[in-house]
Amino acid sequence: MTYQYAYLFDAKLSDRSQERWVSRLEAELSRRHLAGQVLREGAFHGLKELAKEALSKGAATVIIVGNDASLVKVLPVIADANVVIGYIPSEPSMIAKQLSIPEKLEDSVNCLAARFVRQVDLGMVGDRPFLTEVVIRDPKAVLDIGGKYTISCQQNGAMRLVNLMAGSKSDDGELDVFVDVETVKKPLFGSPKPAARTHVKATNGQIKAGGQVRISVDGVELNGSDIAFSVRPNGLKWIVGRRS
Repeated sequence: MTYQYAYLFDAKLSDRSQERWVSRLEAELSRRHLAGQVLREGAFHGLKELAKEALSKGAATVIIVGNDASLVKVLPVIADANVVIGYIPSEPSMIAKQLSIPEKLEDSVNCLAARFVRQVDLGMVGDRPFLTEVVIRDPKAVLDIGGKYTISCQQNGAMRLVNLMAGSKSDDGELDVFVDVETVKKPLFGSPKPAARTHVKATNGQIKAGGQVRISVDGVELNGSDIAFSVRPNGLKWIVGRRS
């Protein structure tokens, strides 16, 4: 079976310091007969534009070559496209670890060649998709969980809507909602008490604050008010490692 691959290269990989790594990657892809269309991010062509170009040309498999930030940039474009997503990390990657994608170049190409596809949930906050988590640190914010009950957080704490992170399941059709209360003062003697944590599950809800609230979505800072959140079960198809 022939697969049509499109490789989206992050702009950082055009740096001279990355030439050797890129050459090794290209050699490995050729050796494993995984050649495809190569699109490189530049000053006038961002990763989102490259993803749109790849989709317009009928790419069935979109491979992001870069880091976790590269994936976040492309996600709004490919979230609604019926494509398989691959990832070749160019540096240590939390997302690759959660999907059991090896960080060593040769092993990540072998993972791609094996083409073990797994469906992974996709989080939504407002009209923006997210892969890992949403973090809310505003003490005025309240989480309305499906209209059934609300959760709030004290000062020096955080509420997190988690889809793909350590300790969460990314294929159960639910978001993990964590409320962490950080230790404020270190005791005079002994070790500080561990942070208190509340954990519930949710499929949908709303972030309320009576006005603007600042949130972090996949590490990107955003503002909004009365923001709905939800999960799309099996919203993305990923090429993953066998242990994922």
